[in-house]
Amino acid sequence: METLKLAAGGFCAGVRLAIARARSALSSRGRAYAYSPLVHNEEVAARLEKEGLIPFDRENPSANDPSFPVVLSAHGHPSSLEASLRDAGFEVIDATCPFVKANEEAIAASSRNHDIVYLGQEGHEEAMAAVSFARGRATLVDPSRPFLVPAGLKDPLIFVQTTLSGTDIKKAAAAIKEAYPEARLCRGPCRATEERQAAVEGLDSSFDLLVVVGSPTSANARALFRLASKKRDALLVRSGKEIDPSALRGKKKAAVIGAASTDEAEIDSVVEVLQAI
Repeated sequence: METLKLAAGGFCAGVRLAIARARSALSSRGRAYAYSPLVHNEEVAARLEKEGLIPFDRENPSANDPSFPVVLSAHGHPSSLEASLRDAGFEVIDATCPFVKANEEAIAASSRNHDIVYLGQEGHEEAMAAVSFARGRATLVDPSRPFLVPAGLKDPLIFVQTTLSGTDIKKAAAAIKEAYPEARLCRGPCRATEERQAAVEGLDSSFDLLVVVGSPTSANARALFRLASKKRDALLVRSGKEIDPSALRGKKKAAVIGAASTDEAEIDSVVEVLQAI
């Protein structure tokens, strides 16, 4: 099968930074804790665990050894978490994506004078963390689900989870601005998310298959898959091992794109399988 690997793929800068900070801790200390999955990629998490980045026991914190540092994930964390861990005697290494951190800082500053509407996936670490910086003045709206525009907001500002679908953002923001004409969209998805979504939207119609390589736990991978599925057949897989070649007979032209937490080896494994069909 003719196969194109789209350039907008592979680890984003935030994921690279998080992995580098975790490995720096491991090289100096030999072992470290991941308070939650560092990135949404099970293969990467498994490799790092073999290198010594083990899960923090959150159910029984006293079982963790404070002589080893705790690495906080790329997705951000609640505003009170760092102080809580340091009070318990742990060194804390913040691996939050810089774009996510900038969002959190802007929310913290803006919530002094504005109510915040945060567009994000309900239950996602990034969304829960961002809302915690708003001094109780943030309302989480999940634009992928039916929602009601919050009532009674004071001079609202709209902030966005960095990995959301651009289509979902536009629809939700329009609904909020209809109720609050003064509402402003302060921050949208990160550049890596925008580039990947633009690559999928701009793909030539001659491609009859688009494969998104990423974990089902990754919000940006799911958003890419939903976007890809609107125009052609699409698959969401972690690697080439998950592709059944017999199910794709008859497909002539495929494109492959990796989510922001997908490494090049996983993308290349998919390309190899497709080229062999």
